[in-house]
Amino acid sequence: MNARIADKHSMGSQPISEAGNFAAERFRTRRRAWRRRIWWTFLPFAAFLVAVPVALGYLLAPEHLGFYWGMGVGLAFAVTAVLIDSPPHHIERWRQGAEGEKATAKALRPLVRDGWALVNDLDTGRGNIDHLLVGPPGGFLLDSKNLSGALSVKAGVLSVRWREDPDEGYDNFRLAGQMRARARDLEERFRRLDIEIAVQPVIVLWGNFEQRSVLSRSVAWVQGNELQRALRGRPAQLGADEVARASLVIADVLAPGVLPR
Repeated sequence: MNARIADKHSMGSQPISEAGNFAAERFRTRRRAWRRRIWWTFLPFAAFLVAVPVALGYLLAPEHLGFYWGMGVGLAFAVTAVLIDSPPHHIERWRQGAEGEKATAKALRPLVRDGWALVNDLDTGRGNIDHLLVGPPGGFLLDSKNLSGALSVKAGVLSVRWREDPDEGYDNFRLAGQMRARARDLEERFRRLDIEIAVQPVIVLWGNFEQRSVLSRSVAWVQGNELQRALRGRPAQLGADEVARASLVIADVLAPGVLPR
């Protein structure tokens, strides 16, 4: 019974619990604001794209001017459509994040079918949790990262290096600490619901992560394609009754998308 309830709630019967909703809405909101700010710049650009073929038509083949008009309008429409759906990186990263969360939820579906309980896009009141999963090995707080470049982890620091220039990139020093703090907060909130579950923070990396799966600074860093195998390989910590109880709490209390304070 608990598998069916968990699957129902985690796979989208509640819109807010669909993976990536939070990031996708942030992306749409920011893209709309960007379009409203720069829409006027597309008008002269589109006019230029129409004018060039038409001018060539006047010079080369005036008798086929209609063809050149059609070429110009089609070119302007196609290029403008591409540009208007290509916002700056600080906006585009929200779309990438939503895609990463959806990929993680898809990777977890076999576990949900086997009775694990999953809720996505959980509002803590102080931020958003990408995924919360409970199964025989315990509880897992999962954060999805969809990143470009070569990824590596050392001493709890996520490093991203560009393939074109390995000396360039950036390091994320805060992510591991943030995940540990969120996991402790979740454990406390579970205790208020009379459930004792250790919550393991997991960062799911969708990208070029050659380490595949590593535990660093008490945080598990797992390449997305390895996620299901890594979770199934952990030793069981909870009995069937404990998993069932946690599954019911997730389905009935947490699936609406708001974690009780």
